[in-house]
Amino acid sequence: MEIVIILLMVFSTIFLFDRFYPRFERYMLYRRKKGFNQQEPYYRELISRNIRYFHRLDTEEQQKFLFRTYLICKSKKFHYVGVQPKAEMPILISAVAAQLTLGLDNFSLNYFKHIYVLQHDYHYGYYSLPFMGHVDKSGIYLSWDNFLQGLGNNADSSNVGLHEMAHALAYVNFITKR
Repeated sequence: MEIVIILLMVFSTIFLFDRFYPRFERYMLYRRKKGFNQQEPYYRELISRNIRYFHRLDTEEQQKFLFRTYLICKSKKFHYVGVQPKAEMPILISAVAAQLTLGLDNFSLNYFKHIYVLQHDYHYGYYSLPFMGHVDKSGIYLSWDNFLQGLGNNADSSNVGLHEMAHALAYVNFITKR
């Protein structure tokens, strides 16, 4: 008799989950969009001023880009090491991640919960050369000076933000799925 009750509870839980989870997801998406709509003008102004790629997108893609930037920004914890935090820092870093993953369905790089922003190049481990950024299991690390330099100069093909987000994407897709 106990087994029947347990099985009934398990199947009813599965049934209820299948029935109500899509509604829960729609509700959560509605709430996120509501929060985004309040901040969308600020995001649009900041991103259009700093990320040239944004201007190449049509209106629908721009909206998708901005919303993804918002979602990525809200899903990460930003830590500032030796640099004064500014409101634009997490938005611009999230925008670079959104730029790299715009064509992907799974875009959030959800393995990484922490992004560390450092002022300058830094030394890491036993390496003698300074780092501009790196990715490891504890998070994504970026030098803010180099990040800004990469955003400002498209001609030299050196963009630390895109480079490190590409490492993070590779880490999520290949290293963590072993």
